Amino acid sequence: MMPVFPEVSYDGYLVYESLAVFWIAIIGLVVIIRMKLKEIERTQALGADREDKDAPLLS
Repeated sequence: MMPVFPEVSYDGYLVYESLAVFWIAIIGLVVIIRMKLKEIERTQALGADREDKDAPLLS
């Protein structure tokens, strides 16, 4: 049978550390995406995405 994890403790530590960093990064990306989606919903609820004909032009 082929071993999945290395038998040396230092290499095993590296495997688990890499897995932890990977999952922390995935969770961080999900949190950032949720924050951006909530910001878009808030902007749309305020009507800031619609064009106002009476707004002054900045030139």
